[in-house]
Amino acid sequence: MVFIVFSFYYAFSTIFFMSHSESTRRKATLYLTQYSEYIISLPYNNIINLTQNIVIDDRGTSDSADDVNGTVKAVVSIKHDPNGSGEYKEILLSVTWNEIAPGSEGKNTNLVTQKIEITLWRYKDVQY
Repeated sequence: MVFIVFSFYYAFSTIFFMSHSESTRRKATLYLTQYSEYIISLPYNNIINLTQNIVIDDRGTSDSADDVNGTVKAVVSIKHDPNGSGEYKEILLSVTWNEIAPGSEGKNTNLVTQKIEITLWRYKDVQY
């Protein structure tokens, strides 16, 4: 009986963490999409390298200890279009966060780093 209860708990907790992981991934993707729109809307000269800590998921509670925190990073490189279209900035945007690896709940909890990246291009002489 104890084994059945433990097996149920283990399976339930693994499913819960996998479901939570997918929810966090969706929220991180939404944040990155909104942030990319913001970056593209900036004047060309204001697009610079940036690293910023963010809260991806506050879990709907007032306790910040259960928040999923992450980092958004923008790495900007100035490039020149070989077809003669001029200078542009290549912007690599990424969001990273740590989460509990499914199946490692309990005493020996393992964390895995998750990451989502997108690349944007912003030409110097184009109005967006």
